[in-house]
Amino acid sequence: MSNPGSTPPAPPPATVLMQLVVGRWVSQAISAAAELGLADAVHDGPLTADAIGRKIAAHGPSVHRLMRALASLGIFAEDGEGRFHQTPLSETLRSDVPGSVRGWARYAGSRPAVLAWTDLATSIRTGEPAFRRVHGKSLFEYLATAPADAAAFDQAMHAISSGEIPAILAAYDFSDAGLIVDVGGGDGTLLGAILTKHSAVRGLLYDLDHVVGRGRERLATRPEGARIDIKAGSFFDTVPSGGDTYLM
Repeated sequence: MSNPGSTPPAPPPATVLMQLVVGRWVSQAISAAAELGLADAVHDGPLTADAIGRKIAAHGPSVHRLMRALASLGIFAEDGEGRFHQTPLSETLRSDVPGSVRGWARYAGSRPAVLAWTDLATSIRTGEPAFRRVHGKSLFEYLATAPADAAAFDQAMHAISSGEIPAILAAYDFSDAGLIVDVGGGDGTLLGAILTKHSAVRGLLYDLDHVVGRGRERLATRPEGARIDIKAGSFFDTVPSGGDTYLM
């Protein structure tokens, strides 16, 4: 008999490696949950998989399998009546919460991103980017021609910026930064947060044309937007001059 207080034996190395290999399946399941809006679906209370399926126009039995897989990881929880509840992890996949990672999860599992990762070994052999080889153009060239994927990428960058902002504002004093040029600044999330904290600072948001368009929409409704100029362009070609502080 084993000792109840003893430490269980470590799994064999092959088992550990197998778990690491199928980790991509876990990532894809999370991405699917983000794409389908499962966390938003159960925001108002627990639902069965069939009810969730009706709410998001998806196949109920398939939703059930996905929800159970996610619940085994602590992303959602299933009760004795077959209803699925929100958990702290699934809350972060909601689209309307501060610090949401839904955008990042959606992009990480998107078709263009996943296809590029499948050719990683060739990039290691050649030192060349996989995205261009797989899709025939660079990431940013591709996004300029694919509005839906570009929007998902922007949401992913917004999710990253939003999560980093508190640490950045705590670590660096921008009070005497003058004119801040945010190079590749996306929708202006970080730049806007800096200007909100420091009223004497001005900003210039610089990014690709299809990106800064969304920045204009976002900043137009915010008070700090009046102190931010917006310019379109690629930092692979040039960077605006005249700034006192540059963010990258």
